[in-house]
Amino acid sequence: MYTKKIYTLPQIFNKQNDENFVSDWLAFILNPDINGIGISPLVALCKHFYHKDIEDKSICIKREELFFNGQKTDITIRIGRELLICIENKISANEVDSQTTKYAYRVKRIAKQEKINKFLFIFLKPEWNKSTPESKDFNILTYSTLVSLMRQIPAFNIKTESGRFHMSEFVLYVDTFLSSNELALSDSLKEKTTDETKTNNKQISKAREFNTRLANDIITAAFDKSFTVKYMAACLRFVRPLWDAFGFHYELVHGAKGKTFCELDADDKVWVVIHQEKVKYREDFFDYLHRRFGAIPDYTLNGRIATLANDEVKVNFSSGDENDYKKAIQRIRVILQKAKFSRYVELANAFCEEYF
Repeated sequence: MYTKKIYTLPQIFNKQNDENFVSDWLAFILNPDINGIGISPLVALCKHFYHKDIEDKSICIKREELFFNGQKTDITIRIGRELLICIENKISANEVDSQTTKYAYRVKRIAKQEKINKFLFIFLKPEWNKSTPESKDFNILTYSTLVSLMRQIPAFNIKTESGRFHMSEFVLYVDTFLSSNELALSDSLKEKTTDETKTNNKQISKAREFNTRLANDIITAAFDKSFTVKYMAACLRFVRPLWDAFGFHYELVHGAKGKTFCELDADDKVWVVIHQEKVKYREDFFDYLHRRFGAIPDYTLNGRIATLANDEVKVNFSSGDENDYKKAIQRIRVILQKAKFSRYVELANAFCEEYF
């Protein structure tokens, strides 16, 4: 009898605790177009919450679908115009920055825009991860329950040998590493999970402290105390009460994937921008500009966001050098004093007061 240890796929690549790897794998297994299994895994998942069979119609599964503000869902599934599913996968991490609340808000809006009838939010985690979603819209699903749903799929429903392999491998992986059975969960993985969680929490705390300092220093240097800050995934948004009602705001935004502001170096792209984001007031605003100038000043349009002014700023926050930090604050202050920014600030103020 063969008794030596058998490695699962994630072990071979040392990815057994990697949320991105597991999310890629799960998205593959749920995708009937490529999984060699068919629609059965997706049907099993939907029936657990939706209590209704889904038809084998137009199905689109995306990993890390990008929202307009830089936020990304782990897995997004569209089933025709019947159902929109959002899955947030948490193996060892906790929720940060109100992710589920933001995702629920955005997915509901997307469903409305795309005329999709229903939406479903899933917070997927092992039973030993005690984190819970902030948003009440999210339903908790443990990996043990997910695998129990997969085990109910009859073998004759799995179309190919490859499909049977991937299904059995995924089940074995969950049983070995993500099960609630303490005997199945190795001590080394528990230690690794604890260490990674502590490291993540330290990084999150450091990023929050830096963002708070950065926002306060920008307000002191360039704005007035009527401005407040909204902290988002890859940007700091500065708003004043009347501006916010009509969709105007400043943003300090970066394009460095996976980085926080305190990790940005001289090679990363950072911009200062003024946006007008509420479509229902945009035509009125442009009419106002036309009355004032006889033409509309330059702007760029990206979906529902009109960028009125933008300029790149060089930063090197990751150096930890206080002089680098102060130089960046000074550069931001100078940009905000440029004519193209100050002109739009005056116009936004005048429009909001007149319209209000």
